[in-house]
Amino acid sequence: MQTNLKKIKIVGIDVHIGSQISNLNAFRQTFEHLAKLIDELKNINIHLENIDIGGGLGIKYTDEDLEPDLHEYSALVKKILGHLNCRIIFEPGRYIVGNCGILVTKVLYKKTSQNKNFLITDAGMNDFSRTALYGATHKLIPLYKNKSGKTGIFDVVGPVCESTDTFLKNYLVEGAETGDFLAFLDVGAYGAVLSSEYNTRPLVPEIMVYNKRYELVRSRPTYEEIFDRETMPNWE
Repeated sequence: MQTNLKKIKIVGIDVHIGSQISNLNAFRQTFEHLAKLIDELKNINIHLENIDIGGGLGIKYTDEDLEPDLHEYSALVKKILGHLNCRIIFEPGRYIVGNCGILVTKVLYKKTSQNKNFLITDAGMNDFSRTALYGATHKLIPLYKNKSGKTGIFDVVGPVCESTDTFLKNYLVEGAETGDFLAFLDVGAYGAVLSSEYNTRPLVPEIMVYNKRYELVRSRPTYEEIFDRETMPNWE
C-alpha cells in the first residue's frame, strides 16, 4: 500500500456488509478482518481514529424473521474492536426506526377474479415501494374492532395500474370489508423516503405520534402544488 499521499490524511475506515442481517457470525467475521486490517495499517504508520462499522442489523418483519440480540452484538464489537483505541461509529438506522412506523390504508373494494380474491387498497406502490422493489413482506393488521366481514385469503393490491402494485399474495386477512382501515407494520425504514408522486398520486401525509400526542409532520400536497413545480421552457 502506498503511504506517500501528501495531501491526504487517513483517519478512518468504514464497512457495510449488507442489510437485514440476523446472523451475528457475519458481523464477527467482518470485525475480525477489520481488526486485522487496522493492525496492518499501523505497521505502515497509518493510525486510524475512527471505525464506522455500518449497519445491517435486521428487524422482525414476519414471524419467520430472526432478530439479532443487541447485547450479543455489542459484546462482539467490544471483544474484537474495543482494544483498538478508536472511536466506533454505528449506523443501525433500520433497527432504530423500522418498527416505529405504520402505513394506514383503506379498503376501496373487494374483488373476485379467476378463483382469486383481491383487496384493493387506497395505498399504492408509489406510497410504499419495498414490496415492488425487493419483494419484501410486511404484516397487515385490521384497525377495526367489530369484524363483520368474512376472514379469507386475499391478494392485497394497490390502485396503481401496474403488475408490481402488489403488497401481499395469498394472505389471511381478518374480515375486511370495503371502507375498513388496515395497517402495514414496520414501515419506518425505507417507507416514506422511497415514496413518490408516480401517476400524479400526491404523497401521503405523515403523522408523528408520541404517547397521546400527535402532529402532522408532512402534509399531503394538492394537485395545484404538484403542477406548480412544473414549468415550460421559454424557447423561441
